[in-house]
Amino acid sequence: LVRSSDLSKILLVGFETSVSTNTRVHAILFDSDWHILYHQVISQPLFSQPCIQDEEIGFPAEAFDNLPIKLADNGEWIMAAPSRISQNYSLFHACGNGVDYYFSEIPVSPFYSMEDIAMSIENEKEEMSVGFLSGYKFTTLKNVQIYHYSIKDGRFDFDTSFHFNTQLREIRNKNLTHEIFMSVPNGGFMFLKEYGSAIDYNKPDLPWISAWETPFLLANYTEINFGKNQWKPGYTRNPGLAPIPFVRNRGDLNIFYFPAISNDSIWSGMLDMEQTAESNNPSLSYLVIPEKDKFYLIYNSREFSGDPIATTTTLNKMGKPIEEGVVFWKMNRMLDFQKARQFSAHEVAIPYLDPQESGFAIIRLGEGSDLQNKTSNPQ
Repeated sequence: LVRSSDLSKILLVGFETSVSTNTRVHAILFDSDWHILYHQVISQPLFSQPCIQDEEIGFPAEAFDNLPIKLADNGEWIMAAPSRISQNYSLFHACGNGVDYYFSEIPVSPFYSMEDIAMSIENEKEEMSVGFLSGYKFTTLKNVQIYHYSIKDGRFDFDTSFHFNTQLREIRNKNLTHEIFMSVPNGGFMFLKEYGSAIDYNKPDLPWISAWETPFLLANYTEINFGKNQWKPGYTRNPGLAPIPFVRNRGDLNIFYFPAISNDSIWSGMLDMEQTAESNNPSLSYLVIPEKDKFYLIYNSREFSGDPIATTTTLNKMGKPIEEGVVFWKMNRMLDFQKARQFSAHEVAIPYLDPQESGFAIIRLGEGSDLQNKTSNPQ
């Protein structure tokens, strides 16, 4: 169940699989009042199911959610899924009438296994971008492939790939980690890796990697002196894909940015903040919100050795810290960002971290992309 960014349309997609026949896809498009605009059943041997929305009761996936299916404001929808006839992926594009559609094959690297897919749609330009994150088995070697697609023309017009190592001079994680891959509206894609406590159990055997093996050779990265590249206390930026140095403390966040347009460039950053993430929760202990031409990184801080409070670092699309035009807010309590829920394009609800306190904060991006907050204490 997916909703368009202007909230004017809702798409329900159901998959009917059979051993003897092709997969049948039921696509029902509604308007905002749940009136059916069309109901189409498409049977194709190329179809496979990209994901399962397994909540029995929930809400439509929004345009800002990370899912391999997106609904444009004009009723056209895009879906990326594994190909049924090869090891590649396929991009399915359904036109606004629900009858006409296109299939395009997306080649993926044979050396890596797929980990995540992110997509974004630019409704004004009738364009979309899809990013694939894959990893080399049991290592920190990653591969990001990005494709830019013209919805109006029904064709790809730009593609690129990045092979990198998320860890300095190592190919095996020595810390527990939380990782997310997300799209940046009107920009590119971000891969974020948060470090947890050191691993002290027996690790699985790594595959033998020769210095001449292709994945190892392709995983280039830049080694830098993070002290010389510090832009502000706790934040360091690098123009290349640079992993965190050897000392990786719990709560350190490594940011990698990948462009989806030809006139953009890669960069990476490190946020060195003391955080405590719940190991069983896959989400980060940081809240990351892309908004227009900025990124908001919201987290708990013990700045100046005072009481822990929620605070934020704001970056522009080039990864450089900015302060102008932003209400730099702080709260007198810590928040549980791993349980944050974004319920609209500009609002996020975050419960208090202390289980003895009942309540939550609402983070709102208002006019001019200023960051505001208010709190609620339910009785």
